[in-house]
Amino acid sequence: MNAIRVWWENRFLAELEARERKRAQRMPSWRTRQRRRALVAVLVIAELAIVVGPLAVWPRQLDAAGLSLVFVPLVAVTVAHSLLRTLTGRMSSGFSSLLDERERKLRNRASHIGYHVLGCLMLVEIVYLLVMRNQPEVATQGAVLLGALVLIGGTAPMVVLGWQLPDDEVEDGH
Repeated sequence: MNAIRVWWENRFLAELEARERKRAQRMPSWRTRQRRRALVAVLVIAELAIVVGPLAVWPRQLDAAGLSLVFVPLVAVTVAHSLLRTLTGRMSSGFSSLLDERERKLRNRASHIGYHVLGCLMLVEIVYLLVMRNQPEVATQGAVLLGALVLIGGTAPMVVLGWQLPDDEVEDGH
């Protein structure tokens, strides 16, 4: 047991830290608050499109055009989320032991906000399903809506971090 802990602390966390340092050098011109906020806007708009798109065309069958209302925003969410994860660095994906106290506090706050966003969205879905319970296909609509809301709740901490973090400090190489 002690050997596993030593391996974890020495080897695994050191490898994660090295990987994070390498990732932190990617896309230096994008590491501004303005660019991160633009990605946050793309992410939020795409997530709203995932929720609204299928519900807007639901009375008729979801054909290829209807499914594109989910697929295209889903691709946008994937790209924006991946870029935001890279740009927010270890704050969004690192282990707590690799973060300093300020970073840990910011990440915990973002996670707390994400948890509350998810809880509120689930209440909205419950009300929607109760109101629409006698409609045909409500179970399928609920499943699509649930998937979209879980996606939104899962990316909410990243949205908060991407919006709030200041510009990265530029290292002068000394």
